[in-house]
Amino acid sequence: MPVRKIPKNYRCITGIISAQKAVGEAGYEASLERDFLLLLEFDPDVKAFEVQPLRVNWRDQSGRRRRYTPDCRVEYIDGLRKPTIFEIKFRRSLWADWNKLRQAYRAAVHATAMEGFRFKILTEKEIRTTYLDCVKFLLPFVRRGTDHASKQFILSAIDKVRITSPRELMAGISDNPAENALLLPSLW
Repeated sequence: MPVRKIPKNYRCITGIISAQKAVGEAGYEASLERDFLLLLEFDPDVKAFEVQPLRVNWRDQSGRRRRYTPDCRVEYIDGLRKPTIFEIKFRRSLWADWNKLRQAYRAAVHATAMEGFRFKILTEKEIRTTYLDCVKFLLPFVRRGTDHASKQFILSAIDKVRITSPRELMAGISDNPAENALLLPSLW
């Protein structure tokens, strides 16, 4: 369960996504965090993820007590990769606040290593990709599930033509738009 509740904020986008892989509420404090959570939900290698998973306590250079809460913890299905703690930041914020953030991140690297985790910082450069566009398109179809008969029908049509595009495949199956509309979710 999250160690910190994400407050409502009128400066940036906050919310909760529906996610089967989330441990607890899958809340976010920025659109970039939301996009990262969508990638995790779609990734077949991800077993589970938790938002605001832990608090790192540390002391700054003047000896003052500080605390830092990373954005997300991810566990992988294969068990070979260590669970990873992620911090999600826009590049401009990372660079603008680097002098303040560096100590917190250094403390997080140390604390997470002690727990057997990795610590990674991701920015929009790694998250906002063409792959994300595909995930946003495909995720509703994945969540919906497929009709087994439609899936088998489409697979046999693909076997017959071998190389095709989705448009050509659907045109080859039927020229009836209503039939294609029923089969299209199974194709995706």
